[in-house]
Amino acid sequence: MLKPENTEKQVISGPTSLIDAILDMFERRTPDEFAGQIEALLARPDATTLLRSITCPTLVLCGRDDGWSTLRQHEEMAELIPSATLAVVDRCGHMAPMERPRDVGTAVAGWLAEPACAQATDSRMLPLQRA
Repeated sequence: MLKPENTEKQVISGPTSLIDAILDMFERRTPDEFAGQIEALLARPDATTLLRSITCPTLVLCGRDDGWSTLRQHEEMAELIPSATLAVVDRCGHMAPMERPRDVGTAVAGWLAEPACAQATDSRMLPLQRA
């Protein structure tokens, strides 16, 4: 799940280590919820043919070393979505937002600033509401 270097002491030490945060996330779920998630993953239909029909700006983001949902899978999705941008976060696996939060934030912020995203006029998209 994590890139092996991200499980080393300097990453997992401290009052709220990465490993502690992930274990805490797991502990908030029941065995039935995990079973349901696994069943949903195993039984979900292949939606590849729908990717070409996505018309809004789309960010496809993954960790370069994700062994569960590989970079190649993300490349294939991005190739099929007409207005997709692929962002690859180096030095992380499947838990990119937890492993490299700054890099993920930078990628998302950069994508949001792209003209195609900033000028999206799809009627199904609601404007961002700021508090």
